[in-house]
Amino acid sequence: MNYITGYDGWSFYVHQGIIISLDSDEPLWFGRQQDSNGARITTWLKEENINGYPDE
Repeated sequence: MNYITGYDGWSFYVHQGIIISLDSDEPLWFGRQQDSNGARITTWLKEENINGYPDE
């Protein structure tokens, strides 16, 4: 994830990842909603490619 997007977070203990599609210009990041801000700060991804899921 870091090599592809630049994401740098300490949330490795929960489900997170990136999806790379040949049909898209950039990957899709997914992780906990509260870690989405870290993805916004440390990656070059557009807002629509950062997706957080709730903790419930």
